[in-house]
Amino acid sequence: MGMDVMGLDPTSKTGEYFRRNMWRWHPLWELCQNLVPDVCGDMDDCHYNVGEGLDEISAIDLRDALVRLVEDGTVKAYINERNEHLASLPLEDCEFCQTTGIRNDEVGKQFRMDTFELSEEQAILLGRTHGFCNACYGEGKKASFAANYGVDEQDVADWIAFLSDCGGFAVH
Repeated sequence: MGMDVMGLDPTSKTGEYFRRNMWRWHPLWELCQNLVPDVCGDMDDCHYNVGEGLDEISAIDLRDALVRLVEDGTVKAYINERNEHLASLPLEDCEFCQTTGIRNDEVGKQFRMDTFELSEEQAILLGRTHGFCNACYGEGKKASFAANYGVDEQDVADWIAFLSDCGGFAVH
């Protein structure tokens, strides 16, 4: 599932359409809400496909603010801090293998994960020679679900390019 952001009065192809899957859109919009709250801080409906958005003047204000924040290093610092926070979250039990590291469910058996022969390196790390889970890499624990949501400087650069030429936008 993704978020389709439509330009209201685009002046170029770049301003017509912006898309990110939900895993990348939500943290990008949160970045905007947190770093530019005077423009979009209370606009939670932009997290949903309900047509919320900004008019042309507000879109340009958001763009200008983001450009300044990229230039002064604030965006990079925000992304780094966010990534550090996500990396610090405790590992979660893997529900696909019930923390065993070996996927024995229907999918696991279909793809022979239950009998999969591990590489020498994996066998040393995991303490067994066979059995794997593609969700936790055979460890029985995996990164926090929140770590699936990411944003990077390229997302911000693409968003700035869209904002420059969209003439306002609506999220669908």
